[in-house]
Amino acid sequence: MRFTNKDGTICYWWDKRNEPEEIHKQELANQKLSQLEDIEEELGIDLITLFKALKNGVWVKTKNDISKHLTVALKKRHHTKEYWLFYRPYSHVYLKDYGKTWALTKEELL
Repeated sequence: MRFTNKDGTICYWWDKRNEPEEIHKQELANQKLSQLEDIEEELGIDLITLFKALKNGVWVKTKNDISKHLTVALKKRHHTKEYWLFYRPYSHVYLKDYGKTWALTKEELL
């Protein structure tokens, strides 16, 4: 269920005649936002940044250089709450290290 339009505006207007319905919609929106924030807290990164990384690739900082990786995958470490981005076989960065070891742009790592 969307609570906003694609341009960021609110989908519904406050109408005093429909006050109980509007209060219910606001409660649903608050619940959804709370759930999204819980997910972001567990991941250690905001969902917009994660989506951009999965969609567009990431820049990774290594000992020798900074390189672009277009194919990344999200992985969860067994029996922990750590999430990684795999960017090639056996190479990964922790989601929580955004801006330190990986970023959406090269400039963020310089």
